[in-house]
Amino acid sequence: MELTNLAIKTNFIEYTETTNIINHGSFIQICTKHRPDFIWGNYLIFPSAPQTVDYARWIDTFNHAFSSQKLQHYAFSWDRQTKPNADAFITAGFKLCEMTHFSDG
Repeated sequence: MELTNLAIKTNFIEYTETTNIINHGSFIQICTKHRPDFIWGNYLIFPSAPQTVDYARWIDTFNHAFSSQKLQHYAFSWDRQTKPNADAFITAGFKLCEMTHFSDG
């Protein structure tokens, strides 16, 4: 998967040598093993916003990607600025946090 979102790419600057960025092809895994409580240090990035049918797949993918860690959270992001259909996630207790970034370049 190739990232196009400048805001996400910029966030990668904050990661230290102890954070792994693993490109699995269909998603990117951000993994900070020594800090399992660091939500935005342990999350998945997908190409597009979630749709209702993605709920089970995203949860399964997260569980598989982080199977060696004992995380107490799920966290997802997406590269393209598409509108999510997050109803299944919200029904399951997720909160949708929207962020806006500005850049000139």
